[in-house]
Amino acid sequence: EQKSIEDFFRRREGGCLYVCGGPGTGKTLHVERARINTGIKAWSTRGTIYSNGLEMCRALLYAIGSKAIGRQVDELSSLKDGLDLLEKQVLKPKRRNWQLKFIIIDEIDALVSTCTDLVAKLFALANFGPHGLAMCGIANAIDLPQIAGLPSPQYTVVFEPYSFQALRSILEARCENDDFFEPSALEFCARRIAAQSGDARRALDLALKALRNVSNLNNKVSVRDIRNAFNDANASPLLAIIQALPTHARLALRAATNLAVQHSTFSKRQLLSAYIASCPSAARDDAGHDALTLLEASGLIRINTTHLPKHSKKRRAPSSKPNAETLTLAVDLNNLHVAFQALQQESSRTSSPLKEQNITIPIPLSSSAPSASSMKATTSIKSSAFEIPAYLR
Repeated sequence: EQKSIEDFFRRREGGCLYVCGGPGTGKTLHVERARINTGIKAWSTRGTIYSNGLEMCRALLYAIGSKAIGRQVDELSSLKDGLDLLEKQVLKPKRRNWQLKFIIIDEIDALVSTCTDLVAKLFALANFGPHGLAMCGIANAIDLPQIAGLPSPQYTVVFEPYSFQALRSILEARCENDDFFEPSALEFCARRIAAQSGDARRALDLALKALRNVSNLNNKVSVRDIRNAFNDANASPLLAIIQALPTHARLALRAATNLAVQHSTFSKRQLLSAYIASCPSAARDDAGHDALTLLEASGLIRINTTHLPKHSKKRRAPSSKPNAETLTLAVDLNNLHVAFQALQQESSRTSSPLKEQNITIPIPLSSSAPSASSMKATTSIKSSAFEIPAYLR
């Protein structure tokens, strides 16, 4: 791939090169290496830093246009005027001091949604012939020009995902002077990422995360450390939300999860009772109300208010209220189960496990109806010296 990119730069004539492939496959790195190896001077930018097409068009004209058009660029009022000025600068008659203009646009797919006209104009001008514009566009999608209706690029270079062998070589090269990893750990890391995405950046991040999680620096990173780091990295964003909760909010969320196994909706009184029963030595009624407010603000619990029609002739039961409040979980029950499991595993790795006595938490692994045994299971405490599980602290 790098040789093809270098051949395009060495040709030193106008044209459009489209470099595509999945994230972390080395597109930007190889384009930059090819630019350095060929010694060309190029205007490089990223499509994500511009809010609209006129903003980028101004920056482009300042970079590749002549100094005499500075005032015209400042006075541009529309993207159409900017595109006309850009076309004049590219297609103007060549002078003795004329130089080929190279532009490199990374993440060009981000520009398609905000300034499709500008991207289409750049593709068309670069495809026009050996004139004053050579463009290299970098994106993830292979079929972006076809989907966005852009002119077909003259040259396309596709970066395939890294194989297991390539990822292992990258990891070994980065760790060549360090003795922190077991060889089997690096191989396991490479295999996991190769099977998932082939993203070299993810492989390096995974190895670094595993290294940071090792409590004893005298021990090398093992396969187990890589597996734990992989599970943490693939946990849902829900885990980060729960980790940010204080202890009493986590206890209340655990109690709400237990109630949701048996009933899709439950009352505030039921939740507070389950919260206090979950850990009598630590739970407090006032903290329960605060925890409920925090869970609602975090988007984990939804409070539903049922309004009784004003003109209803139906007699109310003595215990009913005009506005009855019920609670439901605002997130998937299975996702909560996975998040709590991840918290428990992380706690067992970072601290000594605390003694938990006779606590039953019936959470199904699927969204199907709970079994009869799980419907009867309840949280029971037989010791007054119960301690809060470490992963709920």
